[in-house]
Amino acid sequence: MWFRDTWYNYFKAEHSSVNMQFNPDCWTKSLKLYWDKKYKESFLELLKYTNKKIKNFQTSENVFRIPHWSIFVDIDFSGSEIKISSDFLDVSSANKVPLFRRIVELNFSLNLTQIKYSEDKFKFEFSCDLELYDPYKMFDILSEICYFSDKFDEEFCEQFWAKNISEASVKEIPDNKKEIIYKNFKDIISSNMKIIEDLESRRRNNYAWDVISTTYKMIDYSCAPKGSLALRISEKVAELYNRDQSLETIIFRWKEFLKDISEMPKEDFFKNLYETEQFIPNKKVATKEQIAEYLRPGYSDAYQDLQSGDFESAYLIFMHILYNSMYYHIMPVWMEKAIVKAIKTGSNSPVNQMQVWVLSWRIAEIINLQNIPSNSTNFFSGLLVFIWWIIAWIIMSMFGN
Repeated sequence: MWFRDTWYNYFKAEHSSVNMQFNPDCWTKSLKLYWDKKYKESFLELLKYTNKKIKNFQTSENVFRIPHWSIFVDIDFSGSEIKISSDFLDVSSANKVPLFRRIVELNFSLNLTQIKYSEDKFKFEFSCDLELYDPYKMFDILSEICYFSDKFDEEFCEQFWAKNISEASVKEIPDNKKEIIYKNFKDIISSNMKIIEDLESRRRNNYAWDVISTTYKMIDYSCAPKGSLALRISEKVAELYNRDQSLETIIFRWKEFLKDISEMPKEDFFKNLYETEQFIPNKKVATKEQIAEYLRPGYSDAYQDLQSGDFESAYLIFMHILYNSMYYHIMPVWMEKAIVKAIKTGSNSPVNQMQVWVLSWRIAEIINLQNIPSNSTNFFSGLLVFIWWIIAWIIMSMFGN
């Protein structure tokens, strides 16, 4: 069996995780209050579910103004109606005819909200009677506003000279960290490109596709680009699953894209590195049980390859599903730690049969929810360790004297 000397390298995430902001207990409370027809209380718990510090954005009772990237989402359920709106674009100086055409097209894509025009401004708007409140529907509305504003505001500003109505609250990343992220970005592409080309030379194009897909998700995990670069990568990820194109065409075009972004000037790359407030990130919120189920089908395919002796195929599928799980989901922090631990098992060292078997066992543990503590379990474990160290320090001090 053939193996490369080394396969994927692991690059540490140099950004803050959004996983801790979601509170599953509040979602459970929101549903219970909804079933009891306590709609306002349910909506409040729904907002707490999205962010435990949501009251920082409360302007009055049941009225919120919540930042998300370059917009603010205004929510008012203080009366008999639910009103949700969000500033989107100032078009006073825009090229209006083509922009308005795109806005009309976008409105047809929206399921629940509408983009409305007034006084040279576009806003997302939704309203309904309080009696029609449903937590699933409200979360979908908020997600839709956040997703479409993220996806199109920068594009419309660049192409049609529109302007953001609100100014994004951006936290700059230190220059030394930007340098690390830029180096990681270049290294991910260059090292993975060698794997892709090697697989192509041996006509294992299915697995070259896996590596291309994994490369995009490694960039997302390690570098967390924002702005236009993040949008371009997300579009390319979506297009990877377009079965109207041949596998060879997809591999060629997506290799060209990786080469193109790898040659991006450092100054332009740095423009896509920053941190900002997020309300509803463009990822699915998942429990550890849901992540386990997400991993199960891919694990089963890879395990069959492992048993048949195709260790290379098994390795590539294992690593693909691990990075996929983090790319598409917001998950409990301890589940993410377990997945990162498994990724490290399959990185930065020569890959051999035993290494792939160990990786398989790590993923099996995750799927079976073994050795994945809850937050409370970890807190008390950490507290016990802290107390033990205090006692040890006191004893050592006594003997030292």
